[in-house]
Amino acid sequence: MSPAQFAMRDFILVPLTPIHVGGGVEAELLPESYRIRDGMLEFISARAVFRRLPEKQQITWAKKLACGGRATLERLLAEAPDNLVSERIPVSSPSKQALQENSRKGQVDAFIRSGGQPFIPGSSLKGALRTAWMATMVRVNSLANFTDYKVLNERAFDLASGSNATDTDPMRDVMVQDAPVPETSGLSPTRIDQVMT
Repeated sequence: MSPAQFAMRDFILVPLTPIHVGGGVEAELLPESYRIRDGMLEFISARAVFRRLPEKQQITWAKKLACGGRATLERLLAEAPDNLVSERIPVSSPSKQALQENSRKGQVDAFIRSGGQPFIPGSSLKGALRTAWMATMVRVNSLANFTDYKVLNERAFDLASGSNATDTDPMRDVMVQDAPVPETSGLSPTRIDQVMT
């Protein structure tokens, strides 16, 4: 009887700090797509607000927006009814202050979403698993003196050298699904905050 081709390993991921996953261009929020109220960033479309205005108000606001800039846009969104808000996300005080500074573009890089819901990509989880496993192998095998990442990677995972390295990578056949980020008590599970390392 031949040995099993694949070894099964169970991992439990316990985040010790907040998790940041970049959202790419699709998750960028520009000032015309949100307003800040009561410590919350509220998703709201300036176009939707504008379309609901009576025709005379549309003309008035169009003139104001043409010469008023961001402050005028913020006033338009501030007057919008709450039923046009599609999502609310808590925003930290430093982030709120930074977003409201006129010298900034007001762009928010939101957590990556699918169908409007935040999720953690499986590729990000796989990368975290690989990094954690590699750190363990470095400690267990006393490899801390290697500073070249490629050499360290080969030694930690006992990879073949050269072009066959990928074939012997233990993470090659690991598949990790995207993970939804569940809501808690109707609140967004994410928060707008500044990324710090």
